[in-house]
Amino acid sequence: ISKYCFQKCTRLTDITFSSGSILNSLEVEAFTETGFTSISIPKGVTSIAGSVFFMNAKLTTISFPFDSMLNSIGSSAFQRTGLTSISIPKGIKTISNFLFRECSKLKSITFDDDNAINSIGRDAFLSSGLTSIVIPDKVQSINQYAFKNCASLTNVTFSKNSIISSLGKSSFESTAVKSIKIPPTVKEIGPYALGSCNNLNKITFSCASSVNISNNAFTSTNSLTSITLPSTAIYSGSVSVNRVASCSSCVNGKYSTTGDDSKGLCIECIAGYTTIGIGTIGNDQSICNICAQGYYSSSGESSGIKTGCIKCPAGYSTFASSTIGTSAGACGVCAAGYFGTSSSGTS
Repeated sequence: ISKYCFQKCTRLTDITFSSGSILNSLEVEAFTETGFTSISIPKGVTSIAGSVFFMNAKLTTISFPFDSMLNSIGSSAFQRTGLTSISIPKGIKTISNFLFRECSKLKSITFDDDNAINSIGRDAFLSSGLTSIVIPDKVQSINQYAFKNCASLTNVTFSKNSIISSLGKSSFESTAVKSIKIPPTVKEIGPYALGSCNNLNKITFSCASSVNISNNAFTSTNSLTSITLPSTAIYSGSVSVNRVASCSSCVNGKYSTTGDDSKGLCIECIAGYTTIGIGTIGNDQSICNICAQGYYSSSGESSGIKTGCIKCPAGYSTFASSTIGTSAGACGVCAAGYFGTSSSGTS
């Protein structure tokens, strides 16, 4: 559907697509300021461009089929709509800039268990009505102002095996968060990231943390009087610091009940299997659900505890862990101790 196609069609109150629709994209501002309240996006749509539904104040519901092929949603696509909740298709990798900005009625957002979200853009939820959110485990960064002024946001949870590395400037400024647990993978917390959070009185850091916290990160968060940090963390701001002994995160391929060695040695995954990253929290080998380097499967993951990953033939390996393949053709690298005629070491 071409850009601006139905722009400002305020009397357009209903839109439907046939069951056999071959629609594959919605272009820029295609439905800006229209009058319909709900829309079901056809399975074959792979792209929703920027500002497609911008300022559709009456739009409360957007639904996607379980097998949606959508892999891209542009900036401001849902900005200032009347959405109350939304479920993000698993093919989406980025929550774009301004995507849900000023969606004051948006209370909840859910992600597929197998989602691919790796970043949350600037202003993505600024001034939205979110009350809680679980940050997906593949998210590496939350950018500036992402959740600023979400006055009803009381609960922010990071997935237990989160690989997030940074919380941007003012990312959670002026929210209603009461407590928050920072994953050990976080290396940087920007200025005002948790500033002016009047209800925030507890922040928990791992003993394995080596985070660098801006001196202004907690400005005007008056209910936060102290934080506990390991010696490896850096902070020189106004909040009082209690120092504790540091520990080490479990390296990739190992796990423990805390994700570190504070309560004993990290446990190694069995041969052929590994973890999603460092600091993995788990009670048994079921957490080792990624095929290790030198192994492959149709999904790059195990199909159960200690099953599903296939070993490459002798002398061959894969480029990395989580290799997807259905035959030994996935083993395109010479293993350690072997060489080939290619300068890159490929077979």
